[in-house]
Amino acid sequence: MKKRTGDPWIPAPVYGRSLPEFTVNLIVRDLARSLAFYRQVLDAVVHYEDPDFASIRVRGLE
Repeated sequence: MKKRTGDPWIPAPVYGRSLPEFTVNLIVRDLARSLAFYRQVLDAVVHYEDPDFASIRVRGLE
């Protein structure tokens, strides 16, 4: 179920074309808790976050 109420931060086709050839996509039950883990344990940088999607960078990988 989509939780975001407004427009996306970037249109999906544009975002898809901006990604490198290899990416990792994780589906999680609790996004806020997962992002806290990625920040604390993996030193992730969050580029974008809304209620049901986040884009992060970990050690140069997005």
